[in-house]
Amino acid sequence: MTGEVIKLREELSRLEKKPLFGKRILVTRAKEQAGEIIEAFQELGAEVIECPTIKTVPPDDYSSLDRAIDNISSGKEKSYYDWIIFTSANGVKYFFDRLRFLGKDSQKLTGIKLAAIGEATAERVRESGLNIDYMPKKFVAESVVEDFKKMDIKNKKILIPRAEVAREVLPDELTKLGAKVDIAIAYKTVKDDSMKDKIKDLFLDKKVDVVTFTSSSTAENFLKMIEEAGLKESLENSAIAVIGQVTADKVTKLGYNVNIVPLVYTIKGLVEAIKNYFIDPKGIGG
Repeated sequence: MTGEVIKLREELSRLEKKPLFGKRILVTRAKEQAGEIIEAFQELGAEVIECPTIKTVPPDDYSSLDRAIDNISSGKEKSYYDWIIFTSANGVKYFFDRLRFLGKDSQKLTGIKLAAIGEATAERVRESGLNIDYMPKKFVAESVVEDFKKMDIKNKKILIPRAEVAREVLPDELTKLGAKVDIAIAYKTVKDDSMKDKIKDLFLDKKVDVVTFTSSSTAENFLKMIEEAGLKESLENSAIAVIGQVTADKVTKLGYNVNIVPLVYTIKGLVEAIKNYFIDPKGIGG
């Protein structure tokens, strides 16, 4: 037996011991954001299928974001905003990209309290040299609202840089608490049709063990493609894993069963929940 054959057998033996070996997992996240989850699944031995269904692009109109940045820049003795709440890593990216484009820097945010929903969002803020003053324990808007109820935010000025289309829970509820909320459109999410003509091939030869959704929009766009391609029955053989309850509710509303929801609404939590699912299919939490 040659050395090369021995090495191959040793490598195969090593892979077979990984918890997701032999599993095919489909990732629907935007291509530019999918690296982390793909790497995590591959490290656990899975075969990863990329099928991006959304992509983020700049907004058609920067006026609300530029106005917010102008408000921040105009502050002299006191900051114009009391809080900026970043609801996603994309919101952070596009906000600071525009800030720099307009010739401003992150020091303009000195004196403003910064909130981030989710660790990935918080990390993006830290990369800009700023600290996070608040992050909710549960990475959903409802958790922010519950925590802000304990604070005195009446007449406080709050900026929310976000996607063009987003849930209105956060601005609506903060307004009810007496805050003055500005929504700045920092980016928009659009459908990615790059896999539309290839989607049948993904289900032809082998079973897809898990389909993952990291947002309501990834679920909605993918499931629409599946139905247009006549693959709804094929998907019934796959487990559906979602990053949080909001996405789970969307999938259920569209007529599909959700099999896996992590206890912690993060990429790491989702990966852990999928790993645990194959160890114990009844234990769907992360």
